[in-house]
Amino acid sequence: MVDDFLSSSDLSSYSDNCCDRTPFRSASAIAIFLIVGHNLFDNVQAEQLGNIGWIWTILHEQKMIEPISGFRLFILYPLIPWIGVMALGYAFGTLFEMEKERRLQLLINIGLSTIAAFIIIRATNIYGDPNPWSIQSNFPNTLLSFIDCHKYPPSLLYLLITLGLAILLLYCLKKTKIRYFKPLIILGQQPLFFYVIHIYLIHLTAILFALYRYGIEPFTFSQVGISWKPKEFGYDLPIVYLIWLLIIFLLYIICDWFAKYKKKHRGKWWLNYL
Repeated sequence: MVDDFLSSSDLSSYSDNCCDRTPFRSASAIAIFLIVGHNLFDNVQAEQLGNIGWIWTILHEQKMIEPISGFRLFILYPLIPWIGVMALGYAFGTLFEMEKERRLQLLINIGLSTIAAFIIIRATNIYGDPNPWSIQSNFPNTLLSFIDCHKYPPSLLYLLITLGLAILLLYCLKKTKIRYFKPLIILGQQPLFFYVIHIYLIHLTAILFALYRYGIEPFTFSQVGISWKPKEFGYDLPIVYLIWLLIIFLLYIICDWFAKYKKKHRGKWWLNYL
């Protein structure tokens, strides 16, 4: 969808800048090495590395660290292989230098090949995810076990299925009338801003719902990490979906405002990172 909103000169400049900063072959090599190879180190634990174990946690484990006495930090997103995913994004950008038909053909080929690779590798149950799947009492549960892949850090298989589906979705969006997907474009053009805002918006929404339903309790302002909660805490799935739609709608309004703000203040360089 990028080329539908950029002029040919802008697109050329975008591609040139990407290529200047991160050559295609280097970006591809980094991406493949980190994404495909990082599961080789699943058995390496921070505790095995002594005083420098916290560095390994930042790179490849999701856990609490204490690099300095009295200072604790929870690592939610280990760097590896997300750096590889970023490098893959730079390499993937070269597709937008191609003719439209060639690009569409590559999108569907890459998407289908990636999903096929997920199915084949996952079926072997040998490599690609620290959590092996198993046959359950019925097919739906077996299917859930099959697709239940490790996200923090994202395993090779997790990235294959999610990126494969995303690429197929991109192909489908390119084949349809783009005006119907303007809300998705608005959200996608402010990725970091969307991410930061959604954390606080969801937390604020949870606080408001908790206040309305339970009043001021120990869990009202911080549901994360609180072991004691009432038995009926939370809502049924239909209500959760309604809340989700409400949050998406609010995020669209906020991101639409921010997109207009960026357009009016192009001289502020820091806005490009949001």
